[in-house]
Amino acid sequence: MSMNYERFRSLYGREIEKMEQAENEELVQLYMAQNRFFDCIFRSRKKEAKNELATIYRVILLEPEDEKRLLVLKQYYFFLIGGFLDRYTQTFSYNKKALAASVALINVMEEWEREEEFYEGIDVLVDGMLDTTWNEDFQSYNNPIISRFITLVNQQLYKELNTEILSKQLGISHSHISRLVNEELGTSIPNYVTYKRAEEAAYLLKATTQPVKSIAERLRFSSASYFGVCFKSIHGCTPRQYRIFTAQR
Repeated sequence: MSMNYERFRSLYGREIEKMEQAENEELVQLYMAQNRFFDCIFRSRKKEAKNELATIYRVILLEPEDEKRLLVLKQYYFFLIGGFLDRYTQTFSYNKKALAASVALINVMEEWEREEEFYEGIDVLVDGMLDTTWNEDFQSYNNPIISRFITLVNQQLYKELNTEILSKQLGISHSHISRLVNEELGTSIPNYVTYKRAEEAAYLLKATTQPVKSIAERLRFSSASYFGVCFKSIHGCTPRQYRIFTAQR
């Protein structure tokens, strides 16, 4: 065991050195694109996920040897499927649906023998993963009104959104939807909307270079300072601190 550990430490040190060298910048690009890819998958952002997967593909294409490049493509795409299953079980919980999706994707990929098939397979990977994560946010709620409520909030984070608007869209009274949300989600409607907007803000801080003030305005916070207070209460740090921290990972 100690020999294995020492070998791991040695190899780990070498890999860190490689990543710190300019000529290995593509490894860092690969890692960052991979993180952004999974962020997009678990936020149901199909177009952005496809773009990140295309970035990963382009980085791998920098390998000059044809045979080696094809092998790396196959290995890395398998790695992504394993990473998806790991992220899924951490974000939600283990179930047969996630495992079945991963096995199905692997079985499809095992037949690919040309680079073009891997590039075309971007759609297969993204759609397969999105189909598995779709609606997980509210899948466990038996009440169809709550499922609809969560969908409406997710769809309108950049629009004016309050109890009156949501109750009209759902066709029920203010008191009815407020009671259901409190019972099923354990919070008030304004607090739930704020929480989802803070989650969306975290994604924008990590995936874009938009100024904090601009993000606050887009997500309908009354001011940048109020946005900072809400964000810190949910994420434990200010928006700027969050951006710096995630950029270093």
